[in-house]
Amino acid sequence: MPRCVNCLIPGEVARVTLDASDTCNFCGFYRKHQHVLADRSWFRAQFESRLEAVRGRYAYDALVGFSGGKDGAYVLHRLVNHYRAKVLAVTVNQGLMSDQGFQCAAQLTKAMGVDHLVIEQDQAKQRAFLRKCLNSFGEICLGCTFLLYPALLKTCFEKRIPLLVHGRSPAQIFRGLDERSLKSDPVTILSNRDLLDRGEYDPEKLRAQYRKAFASLSVLLRLLAGGDEACARVATGILVSEEVLAQPFLPEPFAYYLIEPYDENAIRETLRRELGYEAPASHADCLVHSSARYFFANVHGASADVQETAAMLRLGLMPRQVAEAVIRSSQATPAGAPRDFSDLCGTLNVDEELLQDLLTKKRNGLRLIRNSG
Repeated sequence: MPRCVNCLIPGEVARVTLDASDTCNFCGFYRKHQHVLADRSWFRAQFESRLEAVRGRYAYDALVGFSGGKDGAYVLHRLVNHYRAKVLAVTVNQGLMSDQGFQCAAQLTKAMGVDHLVIEQDQAKQRAFLRKCLNSFGEICLGCTFLLYPALLKTCFEKRIPLLVHGRSPAQIFRGLDERSLKSDPVTILSNRDLLDRGEYDPEKLRAQYRKAFASLSVLLRLLAGGDEACARVATGILVSEEVLAQPFLPEPFAYYLIEPYDENAIRETLRRELGYEAPASHADCLVHSSARYFFANVHGASADVQETAAMLRLGLMPRQVAEAVIRSSQATPAGAPRDFSDLCGTLNVDEELLQDLLTKKRNGLRLIRNSG
């Protein structure tokens, strides 16, 4: 099977193209712009400058989306204790958060003395939207992301919070980053200023960036709703209106793990030492994480881990032999535990037989596309 000679990502993974030297588009993009994308000192200087410019001018200096996981907890800890920022932690409940996630979020924000806002969304309609994502993409994680970042940014506008700081890991930021996604992916556009722009902060550039992302998301969310007007209203209701975008106040997004190195062991140790917090397993905050991964892997023939593992190798955050083993094992279609599959059915209120039929159709459809390619 063809794969990238650098990051080992298989050529059949979605949006992967290999050039004549078997280098993937993601590695080609990163190599071309590494001097900019890996310049943490520049990102740090920009963040510190913007923080000082807004510090104390509003009720909060920054908003952090927080589901109780270690990466977000570390971001909160650093903003509060190192940067002395006034922070609002926001948890968006789309109906998929586990009790453990809520408990961790509540306990950690209390321990750090951080105000914590839980946004309760219409869970029935959100789940209807996620079912449509499952039907269209063969996954629901993408749908959650489409709904999360606009909701956080809209909260910044509503509460006049000037900075939106997120804790996406480098693997999550770079797993699908190339020239195309930098300019057209709504989540990439909403969660960072233009990563290649080294000019001075320009609010009008950022405003144009937001307009482009929200226009794209509006079309996409309505297409996913598939004529279901109630579902479309709920999905597009999280978007920021043109009237609001035209106002002078403009929140700015920052990726914290572009500011300082990402070291999972160091993050866990800091949280344990400073807060007495033993971080749970990754994604323990999501009710359907394992079952959604099961569905994704069976549809696409490889685990969702493949893209992030390839990104970690690309960034020099994982030894090649470890990445090789992870990717090799992830390419085998897993058997999947019936309990996990039934969790997905129960949480999204989907009949298991219908979901199994959808899985088969999606898997066969992708195979036809690959074979015709």
